[in-house]
Amino acid sequence: MIDVWLYRVGRNLNRAYRTCASFGVERLVLVDCGEVSGRLYSAEGRVEVVRADALPSAGGTLVLEDYAPLPLQLLAWHGVERIVVGGETSGIPRSFRAERAARIVSAKPSLTVEASLAIALFEWSLA
Repeated sequence: MIDVWLYRVGRNLNRAYRTCASFGVERLVLVDCGEVSGRLYSAEGRVEVVRADALPSAGGTLVLEDYAPLPLQLLAWHGVERIVVGGETSGIPRSFRAERAARIVSAKPSLTVEASLAIALFEWSLA
């Protein structure tokens, strides 16, 4: 199983939650995020939602960022325990160090949180 961590995600939080539910993610960790609520929250109860004060410090972390040199399609998923995605305007602080970082190669450099997450979870499901 894999955990998803969201950092400073606001308006796309509900859709990201539903994306996690669609791929069987058991735990969604929110760091400095808004509330999961509203009409898009119809998948409630399928994914455990917890809050954390900081981004993860343990190994096994994959960060999705536009500036990462490695395309997601070339990532070796062995040992990846969590995917960290930042909000569309804030991203992940460059000072945060993860074991792995990858970018999603696309025609447009910035995808929505839920689109990026769906692509990453699809790649993970194939691994």
